[in-house]
Amino acid sequence: MKEHVLKEIIKISDQEFLRIMELIRKTDEQIGKYLIGKNKLLFNVSLYSFYPLLFKELVDFTDKQNDIILHSRYYSGWLFILDSIFDENETTYRNTNLIILSTVLSASDYFLYKLLSGFSKIEISVLETFRHKNDFSMYNEAKYFRNGSEYTDDEIESYCKYKYALAKSVVYLCFLCSKTPNWEFYDKILLSHDYFAYGRQLVDEIQDYE
Repeated sequence: MKEHVLKEIIKISDQEFLRIMELIRKTDEQIGKYLIGKNKLLFNVSLYSFYPLLFKELVDFTDKQNDIILHSRYYSGWLFILDSIFDENETTYRNTNLIILSTVLSASDYFLYKLLSGFSKIEISVLETFRHKNDFSMYNEAKYFRNGSEYTDDEIESYCKYKYALAKSVVYLCFLCSKTPNWEFYDKILLSHDYFAYGRQLVDEIQDYE
């Protein structure tokens, strides 16, 4: 995603964007110094590297903002890298991707555990549910959906929703870490993710067909 598009989506100043990019670069180097590519990052920056900032006007998580951003970056990163490994057309840099995969997954869990200190087992179990759904969706995509099997509408609906459980887990973490969370907004945001998931999957199918 181009820098100006990313800034426009998340409504962030140039100064704040540069601050977060510097945070990401330094952390990437700390966790994977010898894996850094020419762009001085472990993997490309996407919307999910900044995803928590989409909700900054709804929740107050300022004191935990950096850790949430880094968790979102590395959690999404390992999923994208895993998807590239699953991709039947992916033939290059596979061994390097596997090393980066384990590195960013460890980093994701590190920042998550920092954030969850003091939360209840029930609250933590919600996050675990999101992660299990996301992993199950990727498993289906890698093992079944690419084999041309037919599925019911309900199965496809669940697949679409689970595929964006990654984003939902980040949203939940933002609200969980907020000093004044509005859970009514939270429910509406999750519903919007479901609608987006359906629409995005239709676009994917049309592009595949083309």
